[in-house]
Amino acid sequence: MSRRDFLVGCIAALLAPMTAPTSANAAVTPTKPDGAPHSVQLQLDTSALKYIVDEPSLGRTPLWFILDSGCDICLNAFSDLRTHAAIHDRTLSSFELRFVPVGDTPDSAAAAARAFAANSMEGFFVQSWSVPVTPLAMHAQHENTLATRSLPGYPAFVIEDQPVKLGYGGWADFAEWLAP
Repeated sequence: MSRRDFLVGCIAALLAPMTAPTSANAAVTPTKPDGAPHSVQLQLDTSALKYIVDEPSLGRTPLWFILDSGCDICLNAFSDLRTHAAIHDRTLSSFELRFVPVGDTPDSAAAAARAFAANSMEGFFVQSWSVPVTPLAMHAQHENTLATRSLPGYPAFVIEDQPVKLGYGGWADFAEWLAP
């Protein structure tokens, strides 16, 4: 399985409900502040995903950090990762951090994208994916369901050929998960 297929499957399972849209030009129906629905045409540009996923990682393993800008646990994990990356923590030395901000609404997704742009972090946001449900996606969806029952918000960490890590219990727990 290619890195791109692996990541798309994981992100699809983590972010989309079991019924994913069937076209790349999926229409979403967010609500206005007064509760009335309005239709927004959302176009997903998977060429940007291909560029980000397939770009060289300089020999380091990509570590994908999927987070929601409105999730306190995600923001704590983001702060810890930035701090440890800034001091060149040896735990992170073999990984290339790649951040994927997501949001439940167009506003929160845009806010996440702006926050990452302000911090010079590469990233993109998605609302849904037109990816067929695969066994990998089904497994990640199951893990996601279990995690959301116990967490108010959840970050997800993805390393190819490892189980998806959902949630963040502090730096020590995270470093233990990263250790070979």
